[in-house]
Amino acid sequence: MSYNATVYKVMIASPKDVEHECQLARQAINKWNALHSEDKEVVLLPIGWDTHTAPEMGDHPQKIIDKQILAETDLLVAIFLHRLGTPTLDAQSGTAHEIDSHTQSGKPAMVYFLEEKVDPSEFNREQYDKLVGFKQDMKNKGLLNECKRNHFENKFLEHLTITVNKNEYIQKKKLQIEVTNFEDFGGTDEITLTGEAKTLLMEAVNDRNGQIMKIRTMSGTSIQTKEHNLIPNQNPRTIAKWEYALDELFNNDFVEERGHKGEVFAVTHKGYEYVDTLKKETDVLQDMSSAESSESPQQDDLQFEKVSGTYISKEDGNRYCPKCLHSSSQRVPLKEQKNGWCCNVCDTFYDNPNYDRPTHARNNLGPMAM
Repeated sequence: MSYNATVYKVMIASPKDVEHECQLARQAINKWNALHSEDKEVVLLPIGWDTHTAPEMGDHPQKIIDKQILAETDLLVAIFLHRLGTPTLDAQSGTAHEIDSHTQSGKPAMVYFLEEKVDPSEFNREQYDKLVGFKQDMKNKGLLNECKRNHFENKFLEHLTITVNKNEYIQKKKLQIEVTNFEDFGGTDEITLTGEAKTLLMEAVNDRNGQIMKIRTMSGTSIQTKEHNLIPNQNPRTIAKWEYALDELFNNDFVEERGHKGEVFAVTHKGYEYVDTLKKETDVLQDMSSAESSESPQQDDLQFEKVSGTYISKEDGNRYCPKCLHSSSQRVPLKEQKNGWCCNVCDTFYDNPNYDRPTHARNNLGPMAM
């Protein structure tokens, strides 16, 4: 049965003395796909210069490899045994160059140094000495793995799951692809909702019937879901804003009309999918915000409140949007609303977890308008 998945290209790089381990790495990737691909909605595609490049003249071979496959690689796996490899124009070897180029672009690299006794007749002392120096340099740049040669396949398979589940680049790219795919789902290039529309939709998906009711009575207008009215007051401008929010949901096919009086609306499949996407985006942002420390002096006065997903200033008590702080360090205070806070920059709405939502009995709304 078919399923949707995000595909990541995994480039396997190495000198010539670990060709067997390169094949084992491909087997481990295929095994990971068989075990986890459908559940994780991720497919790992093993690639290498020997299988995914085409002959091309006019430039240094390493530059051609960079252009044809390295630039599109998501995860790099580098494997060493006793050799470092052939030097390139700017690095000690092709594999060393690929590690540097890949990590400098902010993408993850898994580097392995295997251990096994070697036949003296096949031992190249110069290559081994270069490899020892290179390994020490790698230890100063990150976390590598040293293991027995015959343990490599099992170790690598274990590490793949950790990387897919935990690595920030992998998680960000998966989220970006999910959001992009969802925006294309409705046949539009971009879907932007006001804070009121997002609030109304997120409330409606939690209604037991998934419904929104727009009611006009002698006492005013209400837009109800989950048995309460979201219009905080009967100011004409406020009413117009919430009616516009309902129109937004209808025009984007997030809700559909039930009946012909314009009074009852139900959340569509597209609406539920959109809320799922918003929740995933919020969860990732919250995880990133809680895990990361402040990177600039401008954010030292901010404390992250996980329950609301916002930053709070210790100095003035203002709240700030984590999405804008992480992307551009903008310090525009969130606009407070009765049931939460809205960002005027990116239009993200944050629920107030302490808001005690009122309930309204139907007989308190007055007679239905005819």
